[in-house]
Amino acid sequence: MPRKVILGFGISLDGYIARRNGDLDFLVIDKEGESVMADFFAKIDTTIMGRKTASGWVKMRERGEMPETPA
Repeated sequence: MPRKVILGFGISLDGYIARRNGDLDFLVIDKEGESVMADFFAKIDTTIMGRKTASGWVKMRERGEMPETPA
Protein backbone atom coordinates (compact mmCIF):
# COMPACT_ATOMS: atom_id res chain seq x y z
CA MET A 1 0.00 0.00 0.00
CA PRO A 2 1.53 3.35 -1.01
CA ARG A 3 2.08 5.78 1.82
CA LYS A 4 2.11 9.54 1.78
CA VAL A 5 5.36 11.02 3.09
CA ILE A 6 5.29 14.47 4.65
CA LEU A 7 8.62 16.08 5.45
CA GLY A 8 8.56 18.91 7.95
CA PHE A 9 11.50 20.85 9.34
CA GLY A 10 11.45 23.08 12.38
CA ILE A 11 14.41 25.36 11.78
CA SER A 12 15.14 29.05 12.04
CA LEU A 13 16.17 31.23 9.12
CA ASP A 14 19.83 30.69 10.01
CA GLY A 15 19.36 26.93 9.67
CA TYR A 16 19.28 25.90 13.31
CA ILE A 17 16.64 24.30 15.55
CA ALA A 18 18.14 25.55 18.82
CA ARG A 19 20.43 28.23 20.17
CA ARG A 20 24.19 27.54 20.19
CA ASN A 21 23.90 26.34 23.80
CA GLY A 22 21.08 23.94 22.81
CA ASP A 23 18.35 26.03 24.43
CA LEU A 24 14.88 26.11 22.87
CA ASP A 25 13.63 29.05 24.95
CA PHE A 26 12.67 31.00 21.83
CA LEU A 27 10.12 28.34 20.89
CA VAL A 28 6.89 29.59 22.44
CA ILE A 29 3.71 27.69 21.59
CA ASP A 30 0.44 29.60 22.04
CA LYS A 31 -3.06 28.08 21.92
CA GLU A 32 -3.29 28.53 18.14
CA GLY A 33 0.10 26.86 17.70
CA GLU A 34 -1.00 23.98 19.93
CA SER A 35 -4.05 23.47 17.73
CA VAL A 36 -1.99 23.51 14.54
CA MET A 37 0.54 21.06 16.00
CA ALA A 38 -2.18 18.74 17.31
CA ASP A 39 -3.81 18.65 13.86
CA PHE A 40 -0.44 17.97 12.21
CA PHE A 41 0.61 15.19 14.60
CA ALA A 42 -2.80 13.51 14.32
CA LYS A 43 -2.06 12.95 10.62
CA ILE A 44 1.34 11.29 10.99
CA ASP A 45 2.44 7.96 12.40
CA THR A 46 6.23 8.35 12.60
CA THR A 47 8.39 11.19 13.86
CA ILE A 48 12.17 11.19 13.50
CA MET A 49 14.28 13.69 15.38
CA GLY A 50 17.79 13.94 16.70
CA ARG A 51 18.72 13.07 20.27
CA LYS A 52 19.21 16.67 21.39
CA THR A 53 15.93 17.81 19.83
CA ALA A 54 14.07 14.88 21.38
CA SER A 55 15.61 15.64 24.78
CA GLY A 56 14.55 19.30 24.51
CA TRP A 57 11.06 18.24 23.41
CA VAL A 58 10.69 16.00 26.47
CA LYS A 59 11.83 18.78 28.83
CA MET A 60 9.36 21.24 27.27
CA ARG A 61 6.52 18.72 27.62
CA GLU A 62 7.44 18.12 31.28
CA ARG A 63 7.28 21.89 31.95
CA GLY A 64 3.94 22.14 30.15
CA GLU A 65 5.38 24.26 27.35
CA MET A 66 4.63 21.70 24.63
CA PRO A 67 1.29 20.00 24.03
CA GLU A 68 0.98 16.25 24.41
CA THR A 69 1.52 14.35 21.17
CA PRO A 70 0.71 10.78 20.24
CA ALA A 71 3.25 8.26 21.54
